[in-house]
Amino acid sequence: MLTKKITHIGSIFILSSLMLACGGGVSEEEAYQIPGSDWNELLDNEVGYIYVAGVRDDWSFNRVVSPPSTGLMIPYFDAVSSSDGNVQFVYYNHEGEYLTEDGRDEALYNLKHLVWVPSDHIGIEGEAVHVGTQDPTIITYNHTDRISLTQGGDDKLYLAYRGGIEKACNGGKVLADAMFNVFDGIDWSEYQGAVGYVERSAGPLLDGHAGANADIAIDTLGNVHLIYQFSYEGCDATNFAYPDLFYAKKEPDQFLNDERLDAEIEEQVSGNGYLDGNNFQNNTGSITDILIDNNDNPIVFYYAQAAIGEKGLYVSYKQDDTWIEEPINTQCSIRDVAASINDQGDVFVAYVADSCEGGGDTRFSLRFAKKLQFKDDGTQVGDIIITDPVWEDTAIEEGVYVGGTGRHLDMTIDVNNRPVVVYYELQAYQGSAKRDLKLATFADDWQVSRLLLAEEGDIGQHNKVWLGENEKLHVATYSESQKSIYILIQD
Repeated sequence: MLTKKITHIGSIFILSSLMLACGGGVSEEEAYQIPGSDWNELLDNEVGYIYVAGVRDDWSFNRVVSPPSTGLMIPYFDAVSSSDGNVQFVYYNHEGEYLTEDGRDEALYNLKHLVWVPSDHIGIEGEAVHVGTQDPTIITYNHTDRISLTQGGDDKLYLAYRGGIEKACNGGKVLADAMFNVFDGIDWSEYQGAVGYVERSAGPLLDGHAGANADIAIDTLGNVHLIYQFSYEGCDATNFAYPDLFYAKKEPDQFLNDERLDAEIEEQVSGNGYLDGNNFQNNTGSITDILIDNNDNPIVFYYAQAAIGEKGLYVSYKQDDTWIEEPINTQCSIRDVAASINDQGDVFVAYVADSCEGGGDTRFSLRFAKKLQFKDDGTQVGDIIITDPVWEDTAIEEGVYVGGTGRHLDMTIDVNNRPVVVYYELQAYQGSAKRDLKLATFADDWQVSRLLLAEEGDIGQHNKVWLGENEKLHVATYSESQKSIYILIQD
């Protein structure tokens, strides 16, 4: 699969004079400026933002599940809302220990499926804590890597994770295939997504390490679009530190028996040049998101960093069966990313910047970029007619640590076709702890409002936000101190 790049990793992304947020162009000689880097000065879109202390009284708040103290050891979970208004949760639960063939003790973890019915819980006081021991087990594995849950138009559930076949790793073995599981309303069925195949100058690598940081999306035809991290030569070599980002598409009739060659199934989105070696070693695939556009095509967001220090947040999409790469921000180190698309084809991405070059103290700032198909006036900016959409990059939150080192960011589209961002606010720059769950929304003029949903109980980790069938916002979140998953629903 060919990959056409608009720019190389590390090249400075200079927006043209078409960029609305700047009101003008930026020359290559001018230094890169981080919006809002002066904490005493608000951005234009920060005027009038809203803070509401505590859990808002116009949101219901319920604890979903609190496994035993040994249960939810790693708080990865995901959730979606089904057409009947119920919420489908998948989460890890600790099964116990087992003895490996070489005499080592390893933990086993169940992926549990919980159906949460709002009418059975909302408004009920003193409800007994649900520990989840009776929730059906989807599958049991010896790790708790990132999972991804989504739903198709037929209400089927699709779950992606690392599993499959064990492969050698530092004297032991690890599961190293990209897998997905489908729930038809009655049973879960597991399928192989990818095994880790790559072309290289010494001949193809037939079965590498694949499946870490898997993410899944479904198009209107029920096709599976899967992205995952691939590690060349497994975990016993230096190259394990420079993984790739790969993509695979599976049509429903290919789930059980895919007659294509692995070379036809697995496509490199970002990473290393194994055929010609004409690049520096790159590390990518751990910070990603995937969405499906209005024509059923995949759009992949990811952070990539080269061994020589070059880095960037990028987006790739397919044109004529070729991956096209665009830069969004090549000045910041990125720790988290979440993206969404509305009915008009406008694409939005929120991301947490660890630090930015030449921008002062921007550590763990929450930033936002949008690519509109049509500008707010419908046709043009000033006297210049817009012919090609451009990325507009700005900041939402730069006065606090946002997200920290975890994956706590998520995004959806509201009833007004505007993005909604949920995030974890960790600490103020002056050092005071926060640990707040926050929600950012956008008005028609793109003014942002930031709502404080929770500020007690360390609620706000591993978040998920979506618009339910009742057109109300739902936020699923995790509390580290309570070891529980919670749900907040807009009244």
